[in-house]
This record gives sequence, C-alpha cells and structure tokens, in this order.
Amino acid sequence: MKLTIPSSIIKVDLSQYITGRSQRNKSMCDAAYFVVSLLTPPVFNPKDYQYMRGFKPLSSKVVNRMTRNRFNEVKTILLDSNLTENGSILLSDNTSIAGIKHTGYKLNQWVLEENKFIEVEIDEKYDTRKEKLKNEWELEMKCFEDRYIHIKEDMDQSQITIDAAAAETYLKELKKRVMSKVVKKNKTQVKKYFKKLYKVIENIEKGEFNYSVSKRNHRVNSVFTSMKRELRYFLRTNGESMIEVDISTSHPFTLATILTEKFFKETNLGYNLHSLFPQLYKSLEYLCESMEYQDYVEKFVKYMIVESNVINDNYIEYNTYKGNVLTNIKYPILDTFISYMCGRFWRKRGIQKYRALNFKEDIYKTIGDDIGMTREKVKDQFQLYINFSDKNRRVNVELIKHMERKFKNVSKLIQFMSNINHLKSPFSYLIQRCESYLFLRHGCLELSKNNIPYITIHDSVLCQKEKRYEVQYLITDSIIKQTGLTPGIKFKELEDPFPSLDEAAADIAESISSKNKKTKTSKSF
Repeated sequence: MKLTIPSSIIKVDLSQYITGRSQRNKSMCDAAYFVVSLLTPPVFNPKDYQYMRGFKPLSSKVVNRMTRNRFNEVKTILLDSNLTENGSILLSDNTSIAGIKHTGYKLNQWVLEENKFIEVEIDEKYDTRKEKLKNEWELEMKCFEDRYIHIKEDMDQSQITIDAAAAETYLKELKKRVMSKVVKKNKTQVKKYFKKLYKVIENIEKGEFNYSVSKRNHRVNSVFTSMKRELRYFLRTNGESMIEVDISTSHPFTLATILTEKFFKETNLGYNLHSLFPQLYKSLEYLCESMEYQDYVEKFVKYMIVESNVINDNYIEYNTYKGNVLTNIKYPILDTFISYMCGRFWRKRGIQKYRALNFKEDIYKTIGDDIGMTREKVKDQFQLYINFSDKNRRVNVELIKHMERKFKNVSKLIQFMSNINHLKSPFSYLIQRCESYLFLRHGCLELSKNNIPYITIHDSVLCQKEKRYEVQYLITDSIIKQTGLTPGIKFKELEDPFPSLDEAAADIAESISSKNKKTKTSKSF
C-alpha cells in the first residue's frame, strides 16, 4: 500500500521508541506512517476542520482495525513532545465524547513547514484491510440509501430522456459567446466547463443518473441535481416536457416545523431530532449536562438566579427574576436541555408567532417588503441566519437583526443549537435533513405510490405538466400529516434558454474570470 506523508517524517528515527524484533519495528513504523497519512494534505485539508481548530477526529476502532491494534502505542510515540528537537509529530485536542465525538489530531506545524511530500510503501495487508472496511461502509451506505430507494427506482423507470440535439445546439452557441467574452488565458477553463456539461447530456442519454444520498444532509444527488439549470428545459419523461414543482421558501417553512415540543421530545423513528440527527441530540444533551444549572439558565433562559435548591433526587427548583417579576422554575435534574425544550419555551410568543406565518405565501418577499430588501437578498441572508458558524459574515446583517427583533426566541434557539464546536454548521444541516425527510422520504414516496413519474432536485421535483396539480396535492398532504403545517407549493415553468444566451454567457464568463483572480491572489500569498 502506498501512502503520501510529509518528507520531514522520514528524518525522524522512530525505531528508538520501539522495542522487540525487527519485524515488529517494521509493522510499528507502518502503523505510524498510516496515522500520519490520514492527516496529511491533500488527503486532509485543515480548512475543512476550522470549526475544530484544524483537528481531525480519528476513530480508534477504525484505525486499530487498519493497524492491528497498534494505534494506542503509535499515537503515544507521535504525541511525545521529546520525539524531536521541534517537539511532537502530532497534536491532540484531547477531547472525546462517547457516542458524539472522536478525539481530534493534527500534524504539528514544523512537520509541514517544508511543504514537501513523499510516497512510502507499507505492508500490502493494509490494502486488504482497507477493502474490507470499504465493503462494510458500502453495505452501511446501502442500508441508509434504501430509505430513498423509491426515488432511484422511479428515476430508472420514468423513461427520462433529453433532447440531446437541441441541448447540444444550445451549448455550442453558449460556448461560442462565452469564448468571445474571456481573455485568452481563461479559454482552457471555459473548455473544461463545457466538457462537463456535454458529459451530463451523455450520461442522461445512457441512462447513467449517478444516484447517491449524502449522509451529511440526506439530500439525493444525481446527474440532474448537478446539471446547469437551463439544460432542464430539454429534459423529457415519457417523451413529454416537464414543469418544476417546489416548496416555496423551503428553509423558513422547515424551521417552523421543528419548533414543537414533539420534535425534541420523541426518540422513536420519525420526524424528530433524535431520529434525524442523533449526534446533535446527544451533543446538546451533553452540552447542557456539563453546564452548571445557573450558567444554563442565564445563557439560555436569560433569568437572574436568586436561589436554587434540590427538592428531591429528580427535581431542582430555581427562584429567579425576569425584570421585576419573581418566578419559580422547576427542572428535572437529568436531561436538562430536553426537559426545558419540552417545557414552556414552545409556548413563548415569538415561537408561536413564527409558526403562525402563512407559508403558502412567499415569506422571503413578505420579509423583504417589511425591511425594504429584495427577495433574493433576503433568501441569501436567511442562509446566514440558520448557519450560525459563519459569525464574521453575520455581523450587521439586516435580515438577522430583523429576525432577532421579531422572533427573538427562534433566534435564541438557533444560536444555542449552533454552539457546538465539534460539529460543522449543525443547525443548517438539521434543516436540510428535515427538508429531505419531509420532501424526499414522504412527499416523493406518495408520488411513487401513485405511479407519477418525477425527477428530484433537492426541494423540488420535475414532472409532467398534466400531473402538476396531483403532485401538489400529494406532497402538501404528506407534509401536513408529518408536521401539522401547510407548505406553499409553487409551479415554475422551464423556460426556453435560447433567448437568454447573452445573459447566461456573461454570467459564466464573469464566474470563470473571478475564480481565476481568486486563485492568482491566493497563490501570491
């Protein structure tokens, strides 16, 4: 098995820390190189783990299976600060939470300073072990994807085709116009860009839809989700043109559906936090149990604690001030987060006010009209609102200020649930998982049961025009049954892209030029 590791590692004599026969020395060195390779660029990019300060979590179980139970001994050596004059090879965050987070590791800065990497060859048995783990992962992934198998089966059986001749004519003309708008040095990127678009057409003609399900956000990905929007116009199902049916303002609506006691309380299979995002559920539980109760109440409830006392083994009582009003609050000693979230919080005015919004309307436009902002800008800023990890971009964002004023407790919940350092954008991914559960696992399942051909594109489907009202009814009804709330379902015509060739060409040319400028700037540093 070949591995890529920093060249500086080879200069370190690891054998002095290894006792026993030469064969053991070789296997320990192989194990050390394997661990280092897991943390070595380009396989591992520290930027992907900025929310964990560059540390990458490693599963002891997996690494031990690859190294034949040598991980503990190897990491002891690699973490030794006396290993070299520059210190240890690895650094650790020393944080492991059972069922939630593995201990994180990263290479010490001196290891990467030379920015030189070499290939090393280790025992070929690592390839066998890797293949075995890969097969197990693929089996696990298949079990996960089977929840969405109705989508794959329907796409395979829907007689999906594309008017390839018309689509290629469009791309040929589009490419010609883009080429006329870019400088010579950017023409190679233009060719690569259009090569991918032609490949999409080819894959659809062959019936290769490249179906997969993301374990991170539970979205169904396919050739249709990655294709350029304008090309959808040329798609056909059973030889007929299509129309797009989607949930209006999907993320604001999905947010409203989780603002219930039931969503946080239930632990059975279904539409709840425990089922859809168990890692987040456990993390929140751990976060609150690790807090002092006073800290918990102060940070989240925003009460002033006067006194507290344990009533019995199960309950603790707080006397608090909110404003000038003395209030008595009683909490179960265990499950702090869950117990509170299942209590009075959901009856607060801001929560109920948000859930009462008319989601049949265009909420983005409604909010935009309130604060003098375009619909598209509101939509863009709403993503920042639910993605609390990007704190720098959130400063002085008008939409976020508006939501914090009008729906204070909704904003408080998002902030609280986003305050988990070892999870990347947890609340944003929760909303996406919820959206997928409602729309793909249930809405699309109803379409399948009723033999309606469709193509999924995240929170929308493409279907035959004559079926659009039936699709609208089935999806709406299924979501109401799951949430008790009524979504807005709208239709979008797939417009002929030929009249907008110049506009599309200008956008592509600008995108490629901007990308190259950013690349050049980053290299200069």
